[in-house]
Amino acid sequence: MKAIRKFQNKEFWATLNSGQAIVIIGLAAIGLIAMMGLAIDGGRLMMMKRDTQNAADAAAIAAARALCTGREPAPYALAAAKENGFDNDEADYSVEVYSPPITPGIALEDECKGCFVEVVLKASMDPTFIGIVYKGDLETTSRAIGVCSPDIDAGMIRADHVRAVWAMSETCSPNPVDINGNSMYVEGGMHSNGYMKVMPGGAGGTFVGPVSHSKGWEVDSNKNADFQTGVTVNDSFFETVTGPCLASCFTDEQKVGCGCWGDEEVYPETNPYLTPPVKDYPVSYDINAFKIDGTVGKVVDAKGEYYQFNCSGKFYNWVQANHLNGTQMDNGIYYANCDIVIDKLDNVTGNVTIVSTGTISVNGDGQQWGPYTQELLLFSNANKGCNDAIHFSGNDNTWNGMVFAPRGRIQLSGSLNSSDINGCLIGNAVKISGSDLQIVCEAGKESLTVDPALWLAE
Repeated sequence: MKAIRKFQNKEFWATLNSGQAIVIIGLAAIGLIAMMGLAIDGGRLMMMKRDTQNAADAAAIAAARALCTGREPAPYALAAAKENGFDNDEADYSVEVYSPPITPGIALEDECKGCFVEVVLKASMDPTFIGIVYKGDLETTSRAIGVCSPDIDAGMIRADHVRAVWAMSETCSPNPVDINGNSMYVEGGMHSNGYMKVMPGGAGGTFVGPVSHSKGWEVDSNKNADFQTGVTVNDSFFETVTGPCLASCFTDEQKVGCGCWGDEEVYPETNPYLTPPVKDYPVSYDINAFKIDGTVGKVVDAKGEYYQFNCSGKFYNWVQANHLNGTQMDNGIYYANCDIVIDKLDNVTGNVTIVSTGTISVNGDGQQWGPYTQELLLFSNANKGCNDAIHFSGNDNTWNGMVFAPRGRIQLSGSLNSSDINGCLIGNAVKISGSDLQIVCEAGKESLTVDPALWLAE
């Protein structure tokens, strides 16, 4: 009531009329302008924070990629920041690059400190309305940490030597490489350290790229196999045309024979394609690297995309039980110390690298799989000799990536209608008996791989 009476008091209004109202209104106006400035300049600052964080993330990824390729990270980080609107040379912006990071926020093991790079991006701008009550620039700082493991790259693949079909065994009987399907297409060449049998059925087969063996080969007398070795695969090293070519396909000695038609362009049965046995695989995947504490496993585990199973006997339908969301598999590395059976997993997609100390069996229709890392799809280290370490079957599938069984056989059999493998089959032995199958080996095709070697730690 006192306040109401004061408001109704004539002396109160006389005071206002005396000029003090201007001061009160002025103070109120300053407050209103300050509030408006807070809204406007606060919004501007939030937008700048978003832009600086995006630029810092891009710079950290660029710096990590430079680390992966043995280059100095700072110039690439600065270039990426500038590309995103923040030039280190301008007075309002600064970009700092640290490897190892100065404020990592996570524990860094000594052996991998050189894998991390930190980018700190600072930016400032002049205030507008908020300048009435705040003197100084509006500033924001964004930071990002990029990670690269130099051990995770495609350098494990010697693209000049790899073939679409490769058998290391000299003794598997009767043929380390045994191909007898119908309507087949194989591009990328073939090699056997022992005998080779290529006997496609009546529908025939086409084989593109260099062919070599160490002990002899058998080709059907009806000439159902169409060999097109005069094709460059991956590298001019494999360019096989009429005239001289590499004697063993793996040495510098030139001689008519290996993997080419020769001067006479005779049909392959009369051209031996002979080469000495090759001692080393064209890929150097190490199963220890894919363990959870290995060079590959540690990085992927830190990213939260490493799935490990300790088991005995066979693990049936592991993916269906644990890592399947509708028709999408969880991307990542799957590692098991037992035999793996993935059965009737139809119409499922995913980028996976499946590694096992046991055997791997895959059966399904309509699968669309790509490699998660190292261009590697399946890796079995099972010591099976001339028996199956990896077995594929199913229709209308597309399997992308390397298939590696250094101590056992890779077999594709059963119904394989309209199935494709965009990768290489590299094992102790390889047997293919399916029909309407296409195998294309293009080592180094980076678009197939989801590379975990480059990522943002923060």
